[in-house]
Parts: sequence; structure tokens; C-alpha cells
Amino acid sequence: MISNLLINQQKFTLFVDNVGMERFSDQLIQALLKQQGQNSVQSIPANPIYHLDKVLHDITDEPLDLPVRTNIVLQPLAKLLNVYTPKSIFQLVNKLKKNSNVQQVFLWATTKNIAEHFVVPFLEHLSDQIVTLLDRNHLTIITRKTGGVVTNKYYQYQLGNGDFTVREVKKSVQKPAEPEPKPEASFKIDLEEEEMVARNALKLPYERTTDADVGQILYTPDVDDDFDEEDPDDDLCI
Repeated sequence: MISNLLINQQKFTLFVDNVGMERFSDQLIQALLKQQGQNSVQSIPANPIYHLDKVLHDITDEPLDLPVRTNIVLQPLAKLLNVYTPKSIFQLVNKLKKNSNVQQVFLWATTKNIAEHFVVPFLEHLSDQIVTLLDRNHLTIITRKTGGVVTNKYYQYQLGNGDFTVREVKKSVQKPAEPEPKPEASFKIDLEEEEMVARNALKLPYERTTDADVGQILYTPDVDDDFDEEDPDDDLCI
């Protein structure tokens, strides 16, 4: 059961819903708590939502008139943002985390219902545990443990009768093709674009084209040259 993974584990649990299950959020969280025998639950702000300043004031001045080890289920984030500023919601979450009478805080955030792009990432920063519904069959649970250890696990889930049943699966990740190793050298091997153009434009000596007259040997006979007009092989029968 997913309740074994989430209940009594961390102080602030954030559900990030990429599917659109907000209408079942309160029912699901209440069912998770009930499975673990957690009956002391309170919704804050209450429904109908009352002024958040009073909630913040009560929490600051402690006690918040709560029984010890009370679990707090906040209204869905989209509803809170219709009434309060993101800053007020961040303050509420932070002060609930610090309240000694609060055992665990739950908040449901449906991404498609939240216009402010920075709100969910900031709440993820504040959270100790993040449950992300990726689609209707898969979710991830990121848990930040004491001492700085962070776990990120991938699950296949099924929803029925207001309950999650989960099974951990190994997420297949395609490794990118590794580039071919380059030979080690103490000098630069790769050429930049300008260097490549200059190299291609260079003509080596054996590649040069020449005119037909270039390279001919010109000789002017001298008066003292002795030319033998006779054929030295004339006596041979060739």
C-alpha cells in the first residue's frame, strides 16, 4: 500500500498532479491516513475558507488549539490561490512544519489549474516528500531523508475504491550514444571552421596546374659546339 510509503515518514508531503484527480484528493489522503490508523485530521483553512491571517497568527503564537500529532490536510493549492497570495501559502506551510503539534502536512497541487509557474517548484523546495502523478498508471516518490539523503523511486499504480495500490518498477532509460573517444595529444587536433576553410583552399605543389610552356628547356647553340652529323650506327644493319 502506498500509505506505508507516505504516512508518518516526512513532515510535509506534496502531491503534484499532472493527471487531473483533484476532485478525489481529499478522499484519497483521508483514506491513506485511515489505513495507518491516523484519525486526528484537520483541514486548514477550514471549508469554507476563512481568513488566512488568523491561521498564521494562531500558528505563530502557538498552540494552534490542535491535539498532539495532528495531521493537516490543506485545501487544494488551486483553491488557496484563488483567495490568498503565494507568499501567504508559503508562510502557512513553513509554520505548520515548525509547529510541534503537527505530525504531517498534506497539500495537493494540480499543475494545469495553477497559472503561477513558480509556485509548485517553490513548494517542492519546501517539501520533504513529493508524490508526482505522471499519468494514470505511473507515479514517482521523491523523499528527502534526515542527513541529506534523497531517494527517487518510480512506481506503477492502480486506483480503486479510493485507494492506491502501487508496485515499484525499474524505469527504462535509454543511454545516449557515447561519442567516439578522441586520441590523446599534447597539441590541438580539432580544427575550427575558419581553419577548415583555409586548409581546403590550400593547394599543394603536386596539385598545382601549370601552362604547357612553363618548364621547357631553351638552348641556343654556340659557335664552338661540335655536332657530328654522321650516324655512329650507320655501319650496322639495323
